[in-house]
Amino acid sequence: MRKRTVQWIAAGFFLTMFTACTNFGLSSSSTTRYYILDTIPDVIAQSEKEGKNFATPLCGVGPVTIPPYLNRPQMVTRLGDHELRIEDFRLWAEPLRENIPRVIAQNLSLLIGSEKIYLYPWKRSDQISLQLMVDIFRFDADVDGNVILEALWRIVDVEQDRLLMENRYHSVKPSSGTDIAKVVDGMNKTLINLSQSIADALSSLER
Repeated sequence: MRKRTVQWIAAGFFLTMFTACTNFGLSSSSTTRYYILDTIPDVIAQSEKEGKNFATPLCGVGPVTIPPYLNRPQMVTRLGDHELRIEDFRLWAEPLRENIPRVIAQNLSLLIGSEKIYLYPWKRSDQISLQLMVDIFRFDADVDGNVILEALWRIVDVEQDRLLMENRYHSVKPSSGTDIAKVVDGMNKTLINLSQSIADALSSLER
């Protein structure tokens, strides 16, 4: 009887310790963090703009579409070709379907040096001359932290309802680490590169 009592006490002790350790692990790993994509730094924008003569037509940005798997508050990591991991405690502070087009529009405004960049949906009275539409097919990081962006963008002459330029964009940004903050930084830099290529295209159209 005494032996059984000792066994119950020992079992209770280990159960208590296990619960405490588990709760400690959850409290340290389940802290929710929020992230957001941001615009190009002014210093980079100024250096990119030097020596370029951009005209400033009224340009509308949007619609910008994203795949359904990205249309969620949680960040998504790709574990393999057909497997994704949803980061339950790493969240976007702003929906990507709103964050991405806003960042592209602001990047273009800085790169071109124009405030005549409007975000979809714009007012009919804005009288947009050019429209940039972007379809994003993939925008995530792999297990090594490499950021992959696959997209198709089109520039349309609104007045003549004519496609002026279309380009498929594919970029792999080498990883600086698998930490989520570094992944977000890589995504930010990838959007900068996309914005720069579109700004160059707008410049070539004007020339």
